[in-house]
Amino acid sequence: MPHKYHWEAPDTFRGRASIAKEFIEEVEIILTQYKVTTDLDKIKGLLCYCSQSVTKFIHTLNSFHSPDWEHLKAEFLHYYDADQEDVNNRPLDLVRFVEENKQEPMESLGAWLKYYRDYMTMATPFVNNETLSD
Repeated sequence: MPHKYHWEAPDTFRGRASIAKEFIEEVEIILTQYKVTTDLDKIKGLLCYCSQSVTKFIHTLNSFHSPDWEHLKAEFLHYYDADQEDVNNRPLDLVRFVEENKQEPMESLGAWLKYYRDYMTMATPFVNNETLSD
């Protein structure tokens, strides 16, 4: 596996919930590329890319001592509140966004495309969670 300062290595994980899922996905890609197969080696690989405080926390998990990679991943994502990123907006925020943007006409295709990207970014999690329907 690449050294933590190598250009192929992920950035050091310092506990930010907003990047926890992405970080785990990056580590799993590296583990696959380097053909790391045992749970113990996967966990050791994960620790290489974590800050000291995150590493200390991981050492407290039962799945670290087992070792159980799948369970450790689930605990990691749970304790670092990875689902927080999925609920940044409330339905009311989406309604406000639409109301604010319907006041003025879109002057260009670029403005329309920006509105569409922003709208889809806010609305898609609600559709996926069945909070909103077609």
